[in-house]
Amino acid sequence: MMRDTGCEDVMVRRQLVDASQLTGECCLLLRIDNTTFLAEKAVINLRTPFLSGEVKALCILDAICDVIVGNMDGARSPEDPDMSVMVGAATTRAQAKRDAVTKPLRVPDLERYGGVDREQLIKLQQEDPRIQELLDAGKIWRRGRKVVSFEKARGIVYCRYEDPGHNVSIKQVVLPKSLCEYVIVMSVAHDSLTGAHFGIRRTKDKVLSNFYWPGVDGDVARYM
Repeated sequence: MMRDTGCEDVMVRRQLVDASQLTGECCLLLRIDNTTFLAEKAVINLRTPFLSGEVKALCILDAICDVIVGNMDGARSPEDPDMSVMVGAATTRAQAKRDAVTKPLRVPDLERYGGVDREQLIKLQQEDPRIQELLDAGKIWRRGRKVVSFEKARGIVYCRYEDPGHNVSIKQVVLPKSLCEYVIVMSVAHDSLTGAHFGIRRTKDKVLSNFYWPGVDGDVARYM
């Protein structure tokens, strides 16, 4: 289970809930990428270091863990778990085999990246030879009516994607190599905390909504 101070509800993996526990109620949830989905409500019994007893929980198909405890009434703070509660689990051989090939979510070094401001971003871009090559060559890529170009504004290098046929115009920050993995990790982590892991395509789309760097497609695929 996980204690999450970023939500106000209890969430449970849908596969753990019996049909008899469903209440017939649903709740519309908003993910961090502004997409929504309906979650069924169920009555479950919990015994965790942060919350115990009968509660209403939102059922999530692909939750990051079995149970997520938010800031519910009666929930203990993350700094004050009930250490007398010991949580154990029996693992079948089939489950152990599946878990053996599951890649854990990587955690970025937040202290390393947390203080990147405009001046530091400009400096990192200037030190990245890939970004300077794009600028020096004045590269413009065309595919039909779609155009990708690069520009510098107030010292920051941007990638501009234009698709007049679909009325799309996107301006993305070109990331230096040292920040690429951090952005991928945070995209995956944020989506996972809201209840689902969307895979390579969804993660790439989320990254590209604000950022670009040479080789972004391959980097996301390798990371996932």
